[in-house]
Amino acid sequence: MNGTTRSSFLSSPYSNEKMAALEPRRQLFKNVVYHIVKDGPLDEEEYNILSNLLKKGDAIETEYTKEGSRKVLNLSNLTHIISNTIDFPEYPDAEQRMINVVKPLWVYKSVNHGRTAPLRLYSPNPKFFFSDVNIFVAGLPQGDREALYGGVRALGGQWSESLTRFTTHVIALSMDEASCKTVALERKACKIVLPHWIDDCLKLHRRIDEGPYLLPNPKILADANSWKPLVGAKMDHKFIHSAYINDKMNPPQPRNSIFEEKRFYIGADLHLSERSSNTIRVIIESAGGTVVDSLNDANVYVGCYRAEDDYVKACRMRMFVGNLTWLYWMFAHDEWASPLKHLLHYPIPKEKINGMENYLICISGYNGDSRHYLEKLIEACGATYTKALKTTNTHLITAKPSGEKYTAARDWNCDVVNHLWLEETYAKWHVQSVTLPRYSHFPRMTNLVEVIGQTRLDMHELKSFYASEDDDASDPSGDDSDREEFSSAKESLSAPKDVDGRRFAQISQNYVSKAETTATDSRDHEKHNVSKDAKENVSAQPTVRSLSGGTIETPSRPSTKSKSLTSAVSAIDSPASVTSSGGRRAKEKAAVKLKDDMIDLNDFEKQRKRGNLPLLPMEDKGNLDVSPASRKRKGDTVESEKKKSKVATKDVAMKVMLTGYTGTVTPSELQRLYNLGIEIVELPDAATHVASPKISRTEKFLCALPRAPVVISTDFIARCLKENKKLNVNDYLLHDPEGEERNKCVLAESLQRAKERRAGPFHNMAINVTPGIKGGYDVIRHIIEANGGQCNLIRNAKAKKYIVLAKYPMILISSTEEVGYFDNFLTYAENDGHDACIFSTEWILTGVLRMGVKFDKEFSLITEE
Repeated sequence: MNGTTRSSFLSSPYSNEKMAALEPRRQLFKNVVYHIVKDGPLDEEEYNILSNLLKKGDAIETEYTKEGSRKVLNLSNLTHIISNTIDFPEYPDAEQRMINVVKPLWVYKSVNHGRTAPLRLYSPNPKFFFSDVNIFVAGLPQGDREALYGGVRALGGQWSESLTRFTTHVIALSMDEASCKTVALERKACKIVLPHWIDDCLKLHRRIDEGPYLLPNPKILADANSWKPLVGAKMDHKFIHSAYINDKMNPPQPRNSIFEEKRFYIGADLHLSERSSNTIRVIIESAGGTVVDSLNDANVYVGCYRAEDDYVKACRMRMFVGNLTWLYWMFAHDEWASPLKHLLHYPIPKEKINGMENYLICISGYNGDSRHYLEKLIEACGATYTKALKTTNTHLITAKPSGEKYTAARDWNCDVVNHLWLEETYAKWHVQSVTLPRYSHFPRMTNLVEVIGQTRLDMHELKSFYASEDDDASDPSGDDSDREEFSSAKESLSAPKDVDGRRFAQISQNYVSKAETTATDSRDHEKHNVSKDAKENVSAQPTVRSLSGGTIETPSRPSTKSKSLTSAVSAIDSPASVTSSGGRRAKEKAAVKLKDDMIDLNDFEKQRKRGNLPLLPMEDKGNLDVSPASRKRKGDTVESEKKKSKVATKDVAMKVMLTGYTGTVTPSELQRLYNLGIEIVELPDAATHVASPKISRTEKFLCALPRAPVVISTDFIARCLKENKKLNVNDYLLHDPEGEERNKCVLAESLQRAKERRAGPFHNMAINVTPGIKGGYDVIRHIIEANGGQCNLIRNAKAKKYIVLAKYPMILISSTEEVGYFDNFLTYAENDGHDACIFSTEWILTGVLRMGVKFDKEFSLITEE
């Protein structure tokens, strides 16, 4: 059969012969797990061509399996479904899971261009009539631009912030824009159209011909006062007409009733023009709703930010509150949905999450809508998204523990997490610790894309954006079944102020001798002199994050750890144990949260001791303790379990933690080392030896140092594997004169000091930290706690909560970009009768490498008067 006559090839520029002759680039589809829908217009011949192209590009096919008399398609690992239609049983579920459903043309285009083509351009869903549209908006106000972007994307299209080779339409009001002139001269295939074209498509819920809207001479402006009936609809959801759809025409008859009895108020913070506002009005009225001019008459509020008076009032009136993305989503899918069910369907805060501005985040293993969703979350949180992974990246969000980006991230000490970390950070509006096991868990037989988008907004945090101090603790709830309940509140954060020319006195030298000469046994517990406003913030969290994403103990003695955790939880049960200058509800929230954290920590410690923790992403790379006990499988008998347990308790005196190691250790090499009496471990508290190519400032190295391990070169591991025997470790002790000179330390002396103290340099110190510090708050906190100190995050430049312990001054770790925090901190210390000092993070890092700190000018951020 001639391919050009078949309906499945109508949109393909390739003949059968050309398609069969295409040769995909190797690994072009290496991350694709696909299923080809054979029913409908796609016949066996085209199926064979498609399957051959995909497999040559290293894609993996998934077919139906039989369960009794039924055929079942397992969607759990699928990334792409190839189909010319959406008329197959699995489509609704696939759309819900953000599985990419594309036409066969996507495969041909990808092969022809040597790279995977944009997915949204090839959707077979006729409702997404903008599926082959990629717009760039030139010269329009921000509010109108966002409205156009939202409408086009909701109906299958794409947009970009700059003119690219993928742009199909430039949206502009005149040819005076530079991008329009560029397109007119160089990009004949790209069309320059008025924004009215998008507006009219949205009003009709149909794709109409661009002809009357084309610049420089759009016909609709020449004949704007006339209106003619539209010519009949085509099967491809396109209309052709020759006249403008007058804005003053009677509202269209509702095409459905999803907005029935809904009265919408459009927030002023959307900054919509009259033209865009009218388009939104027609969209709402076409679905049975109404638009009102007064918030008091509305039951639905559509806005941009969680900061405006209208937003606060709407929430307190228990309205449905959503954004334009939510409105467009319902319009495109013809169904009503709560705006609280999707993170990006609710207005965003104007201020970003403290600390996120320091994060550079890359994505791997997610594509299409799921990748766009994560990119928008990163932007909303205040972090920076990078397409390529660089050494400067702080986080990699990946769907699976494999691939080039994953391997590089592990080598570069970049935090590797799944999408849950980002979703929950946004939902709770606070940076979540990467140490939580679920953020680094990658099920072996499950594609994490399957569960993306299921995280919901945290109601406790949400209420803090609109609740008043006089609100009671009861949860408001609406009459509708899908209305969410709200509860609790958090303290609002105010922006830091700059200090105009303020110069502060340098801290005196009378603390130097204390820090240098006092060697304290970690079993001695001195009384804490905690300022009365800070007691609720004094955290005894005994966890440190390793660079691999695991959770470890702090250097506190085992005999006191469990006792302190138990007492902390029991103390929190009593309201009298929490003292603060804040309100009653803030106290209760802090107490409940800390109690939950302690309970989770106790549960985690129990699982860790039992060996029941989930597998971490480094397992495939081999950077895990893979003793036989950790490889138990289902179906083993009790006897075999006992045997494995006996093998696992083999006394291996040498437990080595690798850090800064650029090579890879395979599972078979791990077993060989184990047989030689060398166990590779991930946790600093489990290591007797640390292997590093040099004196390192990595988190793992600095967390291990206070335990006085034997520090050796990574050459030791390589030589043992090569010679297949355990060599003399003394021949491989780490010597790094350049590193010692650079950090002004002597490694042997630092290790001896740690051995004598049996504690780190911050023992019995309380250290306050601002959110924008170099290296990131989480990393610095883990280093401080591993070295015996307590760490307190100062979220607010006007904070009323600082911690200070006896014998030492009040300490603040900050940066030159956060001088707005200095004034309040020094004033607080002065009023409380404490000396105060402000250091950069170098004071922390160098202090650990030297195993001693000085309260002098070396790393001070305070200038002398």
